[in-house]
Amino acid sequence: TVFKDGAWPVSDGIVGVVRMEVGGIRLFRTDGTPEGTTVLAFASSVEANRIEVLGAHAGNVFFNRVGGDETFGLWETDGTLEGTRHRWGDQDTPIVTALEFLPSGSLYFGSQTNGTLYYWPAGAAAPIHLEGDSSTDLFIGELIGVGDLLVAEANKGSGRELCIASPDPGSLNVLRDLMPGDEDGLSGAQFAPFRDGVVFAGRTPESWFTDGTDAGTRMVCDINPGPMGSNPYRFTESGDLLFFSALTQQYGQELWVSDGTEAGTRRLTDVNPGVASTDPYAFCAFKGGLLFTAHDAIRGEELWFSDGTREGTRLLYECM
Repeated sequence: TVFKDGAWPVSDGIVGVVRMEVGGIRLFRTDGTPEGTTVLAFASSVEANRIEVLGAHAGNVFFNRVGGDETFGLWETDGTLEGTRHRWGDQDTPIVTALEFLPSGSLYFGSQTNGTLYYWPAGAAAPIHLEGDSSTDLFIGELIGVGDLLVAEANKGSGRELCIASPDPGSLNVLRDLMPGDEDGLSGAQFAPFRDGVVFAGRTPESWFTDGTDAGTRMVCDINPGPMGSNPYRFTESGDLLFFSALTQQYGQELWVSDGTEAGTRRLTDVNPGVASTDPYAFCAFKGGLLFTAHDAIRGEELWFSDGTREGTRLLYECM
């Protein structure tokens, strides 16, 4: 078996997905005991059938299920068999690729199969079709909410770019064409909340910020000038700071921090002096700073903490 998609909390337990060598894919709930472990849904491993967890809200877990008759589309579970139900979709629109909740309980989601973006108001019986036409090459990728608006990686015919949408039909529009023409400005975008907006990177080789307006969309800092960029990722907000990993020719892959301005963006680690990378990962916001793992040539991979200053970035515990 292979545990995938992480673990999602429900009442008195967690929900997760297991891919089994025999028997296909199972969505299960467990409270840590054999008696409290239950299969909630399954999909045969043949013909690309699958189950993928998309997110959680208000104690419920939402997942996409592709399987036999009447199993397609968006599903919801509270961790019980009785509370596991089909919410939306049919055999023509089975694959929900991204889902984002708003504080109101409303949600946006995209379907890869028909290239459509939907808005589902809290309490409504059915979602609202916002944008999409099977005759175009519209693509809906990553989604993240900014207030009542949605920031999206989407293709409206000029490549995958930074787009914005509201709950109104036809509202999906390009916010910034990061690579004019047909070339993708975003591809496999990384979105993360930061202050009153979103920080992101994709094919753009540096970190950017947007508050959902064109005037408020800007590069945070050009860390590694030139076409290669610093390829930032693992954006994590903690306190008033943004922590992330970035690559430079001088220092390798290291931990960086930013207050959202170019002047306030700085490198925190160089545990392995020179181009040898620290390779920070497993980021976790903690007490206004960051817990993470890092590697050096002497101790190997260990647990570290940073308060956002170089002096306060230190080895926390040496396991071996």
